[in-house]
Amino acid sequence: HEKFDMKADIARIMANIATVYWNLSDYTLALQYNSKALAAYEALGNLFGVAQVTGNIGNVYWNLSDYPRALEYYVQALALNEELGTEAESAHITLNIGNVYHALNDYACARKYYERALAFYEKADMKADIALATGNIGELYFYEKYERYDSAKAEEYILRAIEINTDLGAKQSLYENHRMIAALYKAEKKWEQFAEKIKKYHTLKE
Repeated sequence: HEKFDMKADIARIMANIATVYWNLSDYTLALQYNSKALAAYEALGNLFGVAQVTGNIGNVYWNLSDYPRALEYYVQALALNEELGTEAESAHITLNIGNVYHALNDYACARKYYERALAFYEKADMKADIALATGNIGELYFYEKYERYDSAKAEEYILRAIEINTDLGAKQSLYENHRMIAALYKAEKKWEQFAEKIKKYHTLKE
């Protein structure tokens, strides 16, 4: 592709190589190839490519626990996707921004972004994503440092996520859901419910 100066294909392939390195947890090379892909898409004026790669760079910084840089790229990616009208991708990035604020212990901002993402997922009937956003919101309500701490709401949201993921047969997501609900029941000293959920958690873990 470089030999024949096929610029659009070069940009796409560099972005794909970056994704491979990201999956291999080689974040240095993932950033290197994403940066090249981003420059190539910008030179082509391909906003869809720019939006996608900008979000991917945010993912790399998220994995590096560099939350300020992750937030910087996610915000840019969200603005681009909203401009392009790519609603599903905008929702995914909105959820990612919520995750960043969650990691930064800004629970109020995290909930705001989670709820924005959830509203779209419910409208589009994207069940797996509904479960993910719902579980994330439930987890927020379980943090005692959160000014709106509410164990009853936490239980409500997490049980809803469990119900959806059970219907979907999503074992990995259910594993996380049962881990959280078991911790909640332990904190609340609801030992019968704790025993049930911790057993399910360990079964899923195995």
